[in-house]
Amino acid sequence: MMTVGKAWVPAVGTNDMPASSKAESPRTLGCYLVGCSYALIWVNFVVYFVVAGHLGGDAINGHVRDGHYFLCAHGFCVEVTKAVFTYSWWHSIIVMVTCISSIILPIVLGITDAALGKAPD
Repeated sequence: MMTVGKAWVPAVGTNDMPASSKAESPRTLGCYLVGCSYALIWVNFVVYFVVAGHLGGDAINGHVRDGHYFLCAHGFCVEVTKAVFTYSWWHSIIVMVTCISSIILPIVLGITDAALGKAPD
């Protein structure tokens, strides 16, 4: 292990922390949850843009006019069924909520510099 300023940094290729300490760390579960959540959020984000690209837009930018449903993106609109419009609307909302949660989750779980491998001052 080497120190840089007041923070410690594990030497490359070494594992200075004993296995028992890793299992006992209260932050291990929090870090695992954050990591898994970020992976799911990233997959959801990518799927959203792939589907929106395939459909020609999303419902957040779209509109309903005279019983016709339109998905829009970059000034172009595509007419779709009510079911597709509803799916796109919910997926857009879910993407926004999960992106915001990716900011809030580490704060709520108390993920700090210590969990990221930095020693407290």
